[in-house]
Parts: sequence; structure tokens; C-alpha cells
Amino acid sequence: MRIAGKLKMEWVENLPAMDLMRSEKMSFVQLIIPVESAHRAVTYLGELGLLQFRDLNADKSPFQRSFVNQVKRCVEMSRKLRFFKDQIGKAGLVISGNPPTQRIHELEDLEIQLLEHENELSEMNSNGEKLFQTFSELLEFKMVLQKAGSFLVPGKSSVAGEDRELVENVFSNDSYDDSATLLEQELHGAPIQSGVRFICGIINKEKVLTFERMLFRATRGNMLFHQAAADEQIIDPISAGMVEKTIFVVFFSGEQARMKILKICDAFGANCYPVPEEITRQRQITKEVLSRLSDLETTLDAGIRHRNKALTSIGLQLNKWMNMVSFIMLQLQ
Repeated sequence: MRIAGKLKMEWVENLPAMDLMRSEKMSFVQLIIPVESAHRAVTYLGELGLLQFRDLNADKSPFQRSFVNQVKRCVEMSRKLRFFKDQIGKAGLVISGNPPTQRIHELEDLEIQLLEHENELSEMNSNGEKLFQTFSELLEFKMVLQKAGSFLVPGKSSVAGEDRELVENVFSNDSYDDSATLLEQELHGAPIQSGVRFICGIINKEKVLTFERMLFRATRGNMLFHQAAADEQIIDPISAGMVEKTIFVVFFSGEQARMKILKICDAFGANCYPVPEEITRQRQITKEVLSRLSDLETTLDAGIRHRNKALTSIGLQLNKWMNMVSFIMLQLQ
């Protein structure tokens, strides 16, 4: 037994230093590294491939580890990178580039850089949404002004099929007949007289029938409703899709009817705009609206170009940043 054991030990010692089922001789060492340079030192040692690390905290859960804060930081950076990727996709930009992975010691710099890019993009998105909302409202106002004349000018008030937004005015004429209803005056072609007000606005096309029925019931039929399809489709800021809208004008009498109509407009999502009765005033406001639309269109185009430029700069480094964050996550796990 002693001879066999001795021969076996000699056979084991004579095996090559590195074999299929045998590693090289290993030494158990303990490294004491300052916390501020621990990540960088471990990265360099891992790239050498000469060490195997042991987990001295195997009994602790992931949330009890000392590096849990670094993991949370990486998760937050991953969220920002997904945000950048989503914004590039929405802009329709195609960017190629796959730079090499950065070292872990650049984590802090990357975190600051991603935060700056996120704040810049968020600010540009917020400003762009506000400008686009203003542009959409002015576009609706323009269409309402273009349709308002046929409803408000005497002799054209019986023309049906036109849209209205944002208008409320009072006609003054002492010869108003209290015994005649609005419907009777409309059927006989009588001009709109004292005490009669009107509200102009714009609403989604699919809501027009229900909207008109609700107005009729709320005012007990004491109103006139004109409508006309909008000449252009409008981009909905919520769904980002093209929406067909209808311009309307509601003629009514009395303050209570006015409050009811405004509440119904708000409930149906109708936008109301102020349209003057005088043609000269209408033309003046239309000219101002067209000028503002032109300025806003130029501003929006410049904003889109600036945003695409920033997204292109981010996209060129996006794959590199994503690889770096993934590499750090693997190291921490």
C-alpha cells in the first residue's frame, strides 16, 4: 500500500503543469485595496485572466452587498440609454457605429455625460411639444377664421357645413322679437338680432352628432348649430396621428345657455376660439395668425434639426455606452 501510494504521488507530480483535468499550481492570496481604486484594480486583474475570485459574502442577499448602490446606478444608466434609443427610433434616424468598450474607471464620467444628454433631450422635447401645441392651435384658429364669414355676415348665416372655434360676441339691435324663436328666425332667413350670441369652435369629426344632440337637449332646442368640415387634417399631439375635425358655430341667447354650452364644449374636448363679427377685423386677425404660423414653422424646423443633430451625436456612442454598462453589470454580479 505504501509503495502504491508513493508511486501514485510520483505519477501525479510528474503530470504536466497544465492538463485537461488539471490546472496549474494555485496560491491563495488576500488583496487589500482602497475602496476608491478597487473597481479599477479588479478590472485590470480580470483582464489579465490569472486570478479566480472567491465570494466571501455568499450568505448575503444581493440587496445586502456593498456594491448594491453601483448596481442601482447602472440600472439608471441603462434606463437613460433605452430612452436615447427610443428617441432615435422615433426620429427615424439610422446611425451606425460600434466603438470599443470603455474601461470601468470611466463610469463616473459616463454617468455625468448621460445625465447631461438626458436633461438636454428632455428640455428640447418639452419645448418642442409646447411649440407644436401652439402651432396646432393657431392652425385651428386659422381654419375657424376662414369659415366664420359665411356664418356671421348677414345674408350668409343660413349656409351650412362650416366649422367654428374660439368665438363669442353679442349682437346689438333693439328690434329683436321675443316671440320668435331662433329656429323660426333661421327658417325665415331673418337676420340675427339683439341678445343673440355665438360661440365658434372645432371638434373631432366623430363627436359632432353626439355634440349637437347634447347642445340641443341642454338648451331645450333654443339654439342654432352650423358645422363645416375642416379643410385640413390636424396632427393630434397625444396620438401623433392625423385627425379629421369639424368647425362649428352655435347661436344662442342668455348667460345660462352660454355657460351650459361652454361646459359641453369642454366635456367633448372642443376647442373654442374668439372670432370677431366684423369682416375687417377677421381679415386683420387672419393676417396676424398666418404670420405667427410662418414664424412657428421656421422655429419648429430649426428645433427638429438641432434635436436630430444631438441624437446623431448620441447614437454614434450609444452602442459603446450600452456595452460598457452591460460589462459593469456583469462584473458586479
